[in-house]
Amino acid sequence: MKRKAGLGKWMTAVVFVLTAVTLVGWAKGNLLVVQARSDDMAWVNEIPISVVEFNKSLRKNRANFGKTSGDAWKKKALDDSVSIKMQQIIAQENGVWSDISYPSFLQQWKRENERRQQAIQNKQAVFGPTQYSEDGYFEYMLSNANIAVKKKMQEREAAGLADGEGLKAFYERKKDSLYASPGSVKVQQVVLTFLDANHQVSLKEKKRQEMEEVKAKLSSGADWEEVAKAYMPEGAVSVQQFAANNIRQNLRSPAAQAALKLKLQEISDVIEENGSYILMKCVEKSEPGSAYTPFEEIKEQILKDYIEDKYKEELQTRISQARIKVNDRLYQAVKVGE
Repeated sequence: MKRKAGLGKWMTAVVFVLTAVTLVGWAKGNLLVVQARSDDMAWVNEIPISVVEFNKSLRKNRANFGKTSGDAWKKKALDDSVSIKMQQIIAQENGVWSDISYPSFLQQWKRENERRQQAIQNKQAVFGPTQYSEDGYFEYMLSNANIAVKKKMQEREAAGLADGEGLKAFYERKKDSLYASPGSVKVQQVVLTFLDANHQVSLKEKKRQEMEEVKAKLSSGADWEEVAKAYMPEGAVSVQQFAANNIRQNLRSPAAQAALKLKLQEISDVIEENGSYILMKCVEKSEPGSAYTPFEEIKEQILKDYIEDKYKEELQTRISQARIKVNDRLYQAVKVGE
């Protein structure tokens, strides 16, 4: 009986040891962390970074696996984990994130998903996903916390920026990288629709021939307004400006793509877009970087950029001055396989 009792105690001890250890693995690109549950991967000013948080950064950097060595991948994950924890610390100091421990976050995530589920059952409006993933909700909370911190920074900076001199100095320092003109083209254009009163394509060939006549006359030096009156009921020449950095518009607009390629005073080919034929003449053109967007036109954007710059500067300073301690045993236990 004593031998059985001793064996029972030994088995209990084995179960305890196995229970106290966490094994995290991936079949491909193996991440292997053997971790006692009471341990953390690192500490920033004595505030822990859990293995779960470290693993989160590893997952986000998976795209780099194969491009860099396993040690570089681990180092990037550790650096990202430290940066995230410092962002949380700054948020906590500003009163926008009270408890930055990961267990507390998990409780908030669970409560939020329960709230959303209950709202759906009650047929109430739910904005965003019906259920957040763990990583998705963490990104949501961190983003909102950073926005709130920057808003507080802006309120604190408001008095010092009231005369605008601080912003002007920032504008001058950053104008080459942030406020240089992306380039633009201003065109005169005539537009002939080939849709009839019922919005049916019944006039396409006729209007195409008319537009070719318009181009021939304009290329011969005819006055744009006179030509417009002859071919367009409203008799007006419109002016349109296309910016080189308006990527969304430029990708889907044949007219924008053609306009940006025009030389000064050059007339385009006939362009088809949205049920119409378009002909353009370049009347103004600025090359990328040839000018700067005026300060007064983008003052609000400059303020946002100024606060963003101040936040990044504070974050980097705080990280460089932080007391960072790494659990070498767990860090070295991370194995990245093929």
